[in-house]
Amino acid sequence: PYGDLTAEMVLAKSSNIGTYKVARPLNRDLFHHYIDQFGFGRKTGIELTAESAGRNQEVSEWSSSSFSSKTMGYEIAVTPLQMISALGVIASGGGYQPPTILKAVETPGGAPLRKADRPAIKRVISQRAANNVRRAMKKTMLEGGTGTKGVIPGYDLAGKTGTCRKHVEGVGYVKGRYVVSFMGFFPADNPQIMGLVVIDDPRAKGINLYGGTVAAPIFAEMGKEAVKLLGIEPDNPEEYQQFLTEANRINPVGLPNEQGSFETVTD
Repeated sequence: PYGDLTAEMVLAKSSNIGTYKVARPLNRDLFHHYIDQFGFGRKTGIELTAESAGRNQEVSEWSSSSFSSKTMGYEIAVTPLQMISALGVIASGGGYQPPTILKAVETPGGAPLRKADRPAIKRVISQRAANNVRRAMKKTMLEGGTGTKGVIPGYDLAGKTGTCRKHVEGVGYVKGRYVVSFMGFFPADNPQIMGLVVIDDPRAKGINLYGGTVAAPIFAEMGKEAVKLLGIEPDNPEEYQQFLTEANRINPVGLPNEQGSFETVTD
């Protein structure tokens, strides 16, 4: 229905047909190899209990339609932690590093003993390939893309929406029930923070239940607070200042500044 699309716009518009056409030349075995290299189907090793490995079938177990289904995100089960870790491959320029919740080891008095030992980064794709995906994810946030409701004023974002039918054990994919999501990182060309919002079985009146309509706005609201708490400089200061000014008209009691205290923003 979109007509001809570039590979970038296939991702920006989240076209299932286009996604399969892009992936098809890889063949099944190579596609499965990349699924594994991005961390799906195995535990990340994070220091938390009860982590799931998800589900990534061997190629020998695929049906005749599995390849096309998997390129769109079906016939595979992943965790939010696996998704955000895979996103890190794009944000970092092609390398995968397992996640950790450990920043450092300290004495009871707070004196540092050592920093956490981070596993070595494993290259998954070339920096050129990662940059190509990053560029397409930036277009997702522009007019014509599916992620426009996830925009944070003043910041360049790289994002991706997700919408799939909900899978119920013993039933399959259920019509009318969904899992929707939005993930992204910013600033797009110098990533400081990544985020992922997943809504399981959303309910809403008057809007279509897509990742771009349900999850993306939540990401934007969280991002607006995160940039202030972490002091992340905007890519477009004038646009960000205009946003703060408009927000102050609605909320005149003030907004938290980068140090966490409150100040009143005026024209």
